[in-house]
Amino acid sequence: MATSQIVINTGTAPNNKTGEPLRNAFTDINTNFTTLFNGNGLFVDARDFAIDPTGNNDSSVAINSALTQATAYNLPVQLPSGIFSVVNVPIGYQVQTYQGGQWGLFGSGSLGSQFTVANTPTAPYVLGFQTSNTVIVNQTKTLPTFCLNTVNGVWLRDFAIMGQNYAPYGTVGYNCPVDDYTKYLTAGVRGGPTITNSPYCAIAIDPLIVNSPSDGGYPGLTYSASFGSNLVLLDNIQIQYFFVGIALSTSGAAAENGSGLLTRNSQISWCDTGVAIGQSQSRLFAMNDGGIGGCRQAFDGINYGNFQGCPPSRVKGLNLGFLYRLFQFQKAFGSSTFEENYAESIRQIGLWGQGSGGNCSALSFIGGDYTISQVTGWPPPPPVVLENHGVATFKGTSIGLSTLSANNPVLNLISDPITMTLEQCSLGASGSTNIPPLVGLTKNSTPTVMKNCAVPNGSGGAYEVSDIYPRGYGLAEQAVNNRFRAVFQSRYISNSASDYSYQSQAGQPFVQVSGVTNLTLTINVWPTPSSLTFNCTNYLAFQVGDILHWQAKVTASSLTQYVMPMLQVSAINSGSQLVTCALLFDPLLYDTVANWNTYQAGSMFVCPTEWAPISTVNATTNGTTAVTLTGGSSFYNTIYNGDWLFGTNMPSYARVVSGGSTGGSGGTTTLTLNIAATGSGSTQLYFGRLYPLALGTPI
Repeated sequence: MATSQIVINTGTAPNNKTGEPLRNAFTDINTNFTTLFNGNGLFVDARDFAIDPTGNNDSSVAINSALTQATAYNLPVQLPSGIFSVVNVPIGYQVQTYQGGQWGLFGSGSLGSQFTVANTPTAPYVLGFQTSNTVIVNQTKTLPTFCLNTVNGVWLRDFAIMGQNYAPYGTVGYNCPVDDYTKYLTAGVRGGPTITNSPYCAIAIDPLIVNSPSDGGYPGLTYSASFGSNLVLLDNIQIQYFFVGIALSTSGAAAENGSGLLTRNSQISWCDTGVAIGQSQSRLFAMNDGGIGGCRQAFDGINYGNFQGCPPSRVKGLNLGFLYRLFQFQKAFGSSTFEENYAESIRQIGLWGQGSGGNCSALSFIGGDYTISQVTGWPPPPPVVLENHGVATFKGTSIGLSTLSANNPVLNLISDPITMTLEQCSLGASGSTNIPPLVGLTKNSTPTVMKNCAVPNGSGGAYEVSDIYPRGYGLAEQAVNNRFRAVFQSRYISNSASDYSYQSQAGQPFVQVSGVTNLTLTINVWPTPSSLTFNCTNYLAFQVGDILHWQAKVTASSLTQYVMPMLQVSAINSGSQLVTCALLFDPLLYDTVANWNTYQAGSMFVCPTEWAPISTVNATTNGTTAVTLTGGSSFYNTIYNGDWLFGTNMPSYARVVSGGSTGGSGGTTTLTLNIAATGSGSTQLYFGRLYPLALGTPI
């Protein structure tokens, strides 16, 4: 097909050319450019229509006219550099298409910026817009910029899309991401929990296929029942300042069968939600490279459409940051793989399924870094990093806490009812000098299996391996000083020399302390400290630094509450028997005192500092709080401050207050206990709760 044989009568174009022939895209850098549109390398130049590259006048109708005529020849439309306003209708809306709806719209690449001090829109332009030659600005606060309704083959490439929702930048910006949609919603912008079918977005795919959407639909657009789209490619697209970046299948249709969305090297930023997915048949949605940042959440499949959005099939090579969560999905229809992504400055990974039915598809993480950040000025992170109700596997992945939150001792990856597996992963905060973060510590959760994982040992940031054998254990290897934090699950542990069995709440000492009264939970707005206090006749059983359990609120779209390590003892007043605890996580995510009393009946569950393998030492009890170690200097480094002791003359909750070894330094021959011994004489004292496995016991 020769160029001279194709002439489109466009009338008088802005460059005063009439009947301008199609121009040849001979400089395209993508080798597969010509394979999508008849292989002829031709395109329609949008300058032959009434477009305005200054952004002062609406260009949406002109661009749609170019698309309508170009599809008659199965050709794409090329936009020049400039700023193009969308005011009247979305691009692609009611475009008369050819061969099932195929069309393409290309910008002029990313070699410069159209924005100057003189023409910058009212919001600051950031990220991809500094390098976009072609920028499409949505001047409305209600309509999508692009309406890809029941299309079959659309390629958008090489331009930026800017909206009018400036709240994510102006209110949140580089401050801490919060789980509050109002902080991401500018006045007048169409969005929020009641806008389930037609949010203000850059690209809406199949938004018009339900005649009467529950939220009233996009104003002024015509709706009609139909099926979904297929084969949509977003290539080198930058999206900013919308409530939703991409709204996929959110019309409310039960099964519209929209499928085949792929993004390549595309960036979504400064929105509430990066991608909203509305129903369970939006299969084969994948994102390669690019990223999502400055949003409340990257993917939401719970709050849009018919509330059963399936997850992306693959998310690979994305830069994810300044997000409260990566995703939330109801039943997670369809498996999902997150591969080789880098996520920094996030609050949590998210929610995979809403309840304990265990009917979610598989979730896989392969490689990648996911850092739960707590930087200066940020409140503590939420208590749950990942709540999972299906099959979840991490392999070769780094999950941890930022350096500034290295003292946070808990990394809760909750799995219910199916075990979560982490294999060859790196876990925890780098440079931690306190105690290592732990995994899967909730009271009512399935254990998390770890295989050959590296965790910081709490001593100068050095790492130890969770299991030198190819077996799956419930927790990481014993931490510093051959001790690890007490948990609610029974687990197997290896320390490279022996295998041990940890039996939760079996024998002494107990990890449940009763007689708790006068619980007072004081919640203050960050950064004012919050606290919990209580009186307890067994107050001496606690020590500063102990971790206590508390019931968290149901968070986000979850349906489940969890009891998990959420408090750390900060002070003990012996005169008033008052124990004061600091809150480890976001204060707004703690349940009420009333619910706690009802659930726990006046008991407090304790995660003591760390447990050691059950060992004995020869000692003399003196009928006081002093215990003298005997048997030579080899015992001086055996017991550490905070250890629980039991044996002859030892009362319940007897713990070493001082005299034991600390951080590898030698102890003394005399230990000071928190409670006086009930008698005197020579005895053998036992400490620790790791029982050696019986010979031949299978692991």
